[in-house]
Amino acid sequence: MKVLEYKPPRTVIGGAVVFIAIAVVFFMFAFPLTEMAGSSFQLIFLAFMGIFFAVPVVLLLRVKSARSKVSSFMRDASIGETVTLPQPVRYEVGTYTCTGEWRSSGKNRHYYTSHTFRRTESGEGPTIALPKGPFIVTVKRDDSGLVEFPAVRILSEPYKNVLLL
Repeated sequence: MKVLEYKPPRTVIGGAVVFIAIAVVFFMFAFPLTEMAGSSFQLIFLAFMGIFFAVPVVLLLRVKSARSKVSSFMRDASIGETVTLPQPVRYEVGTYTCTGEWRSSGKNRHYYTSHTFRRTESGEGPTIALPKGPFIVTVKRDDSGLVEFPAVRILSEPYKNVLLL
């Protein structure tokens, strides 16, 4: 079994810092202008700015949470032909599929990805047998592709939504 741990690129954290710095500068210049408007406009402006600041913070917290779950799993699990955990967990065995394709509308073009997990069976216990099956990767000339492999998804805390390949 291969062990992969997701580490976000440093550009994600750097981008968030730059985003917050630009937002602070914008807030410093725009807030004095709101004094000319009424109090209802000021409340709407403050709500908008709160959302504007909250989005990158929430995204960073989600990345940190996912990383800590994987680190905790790797620390606690004994990995071989089976995965043994210190406590019983609920899990699903199935097939994970990820597809990607280019989509365009007018002059805009972006890469769209979708992820699905098809459950074939479920179980519970401290020992998880790793599924056997084909690992399929296809990439077309237009860069659209498909990745499909057998996987186990953990359903209970503290490792909820950890995916084992």
